[in-house]
Amino acid sequence: MPLSDFFRKIESLTTVSAWTWIALIYAGQAVGSLFVAKLYRIDLKELAFSISLLFMGAFIAWIFRAHERRNRLNPWHWWVPGILYAAFIFSLSQRSFSNVSLSFNASLFHPLEYFTLGIFLCWGWYPILKKRGRLNFASRVLAAGILWGVSDEIHQAFVPGRTPSFVDLSLDLLGLSMGIVIFLTTAYIQKKIKQEAVALN
Repeated sequence: MPLSDFFRKIESLTTVSAWTWIALIYAGQAVGSLFVAKLYRIDLKELAFSISLLFMGAFIAWIFRAHERRNRLNPWHWWVPGILYAAFIFSLSQRSFSNVSLSFNASLFHPLEYFTLGIFLCWGWYPILKKRGRLNFASRVLAAGILWGVSDEIHQAFVPGRTPSFVDLSLDLLGLSMGIVIFLTTAYIQKKIKQEAVALN
């Protein structure tokens, strides 16, 4: 594939509405959760509320996508994905899953969950990126994500069969950091593409 075609494909991806990506992330994780539940014979009753939050997130994102086209979005709309996903994480921590036998360490879910949370929190703090720069932006997202991670670990201390873990918190931090880096990289690419488009015109 010629390099110019590659960049055109990248450019086409950056023009897709953020709400489309958010809806796809939510829907993908909902389907993935159902797959894991089926694969490891997890009682769906234990995951019903959590999975319903994911499907709700996909549905809401699709509605907001339509509102965006009509210029009806307010700044608070961008906080909804992060808040809803934080609730999803909290709902999972309510369960011990003590009777579930996985072929891998369940802690591996932490980076994925907090990577996603990091991406969604980035959208909430996005105006800060434009006003105060990347460092201030990243600090706020990281602080909010870590605060939620710490509160989640404390919460697990009161759930039978669950225990707080510094390792899990470290994995949360890793996921958050990756989410911030990916978001900032994507924002930078979008900015450069727009600048080049303006220069060509």
